Amino acid sequence: MYVCVCNAVTEREVRNTIKNGATTMRQLRSELNVAASCGTCEEGIEQFLEDVLSDELGSSPLINIYCKLILILTLYSFIHFLIH
Repeated sequence: MYVCVCNAVTEREVRNTIKNGATTMRQLRSELNVAASCGTCEEGIEQFLEDVLSDELGSSPLINIYCKLILILTLYSFIHFLIH
């Protein structure tokens, strides 16, 4: 199934990229060019990223907190980058 129609990126490609180490939207964009055109798919891919990482890392509360911390820090860095 295509998750980014503009760049013909499939769910399988995104999942494989995550399994190969991508943990952020920035990494997915860099490697697959997802959400780089119109951006409509970005929210769905971010949710998919979170879901796959949760599945890969297990359902441990500590790991889920760690993943959320990474997402918060990533968002903070992005906002900081936009401001400065």
